[in-house]
Amino acid sequence: MVFEKPDASSRWQVNLLRWDGSAWMPWGGSNPQAAISASASDSILPSVGFLGSDLPIVEWQEGNSAAFPRWWNGSAWTPLGGPASASIDPTPGFSHFPRLAIGAASVPTVVWVKEGGEIYVRQHSDLYLTDLQQRRSDESALLSLGETILEGSISLAGTGASALPVSSENRVRLQIEVRRIHEPFAGIPTAEGNERTLGEPLVVSLNSLSPGRYHWRGRLKRPSGRVSSWISFGGNADEQADFVIEGPEKENNKGLKDVLCGTPGGNIRHGAPLLLSLVILLLPRMRRARLSV
Repeated sequence: MVFEKPDASSRWQVNLLRWDGSAWMPWGGSNPQAAISASASDSILPSVGFLGSDLPIVEWQEGNSAAFPRWWNGSAWTPLGGPASASIDPTPGFSHFPRLAIGAASVPTVVWVKEGGEIYVRQHSDLYLTDLQQRRSDESALLSLGETILEGSISLAGTGASALPVSSENRVRLQIEVRRIHEPFAGIPTAEGNERTLGEPLVVSLNSLSPGRYHWRGRLKRPSGRVSSWISFGGNADEQADFVIEGPEKENNKGLKDVLCGTPGGNIRHGAPLLLSLVILLLPRMRRARLSV
């Protein structure tokens, strides 16, 4: 049972009680005066939802703003998705009448009304990606930030986690976006790995990459299509390389056509002297052949 009542300072605070079989008791404590909100402003219009059967999430209006929800983590009330002192509404102005709902996929959703009458909805993405790594293609050794490799293959890895302990979707896959450093990220995955359980290592193997300087980022995707935020590897600037692919040098990387006629694109400066020398050597023989005829 969720409700508001005034505290000793006559400020309205949010409380949540549960029936223990013989009496209504505060959730997670024995102090019947303990409030969830404990705010310096009036906390009113609470709503509650449950993850599973014993993990409540509570939302309310605090002053003239919709507060970030609090969830019971087993030992304390913890803000969900932001600091306790902030509003879930990122836009300026008052936000009133917040309501919390939890869908079938254990997705907390808050809806509220702005002072102009607009209705806003915000969902909490509990997924997050951690422990990003880049390894050699056989996954035998870690590659440091900006390291150069001769082969065109690399393995990119990470671990999926959830900020909430209960979810009907505990399977995820790692999606990767890899671009050359002069190409901005487009928000479109360029590769993805196999589906794994949350907490298991996730790996995406890339092959046949052309020589160049690359940066990359990753995110998680659930079977329902829900995704986490993109997380960039390394923490460096986007114009700096996370890894470099350097193709192996060939012993003879110029064919006969290149030697005689220059490289593709019309540059014949390297081939012209050799061609002129051949013509000078062959010209006397061509004259003698004509005289003998």
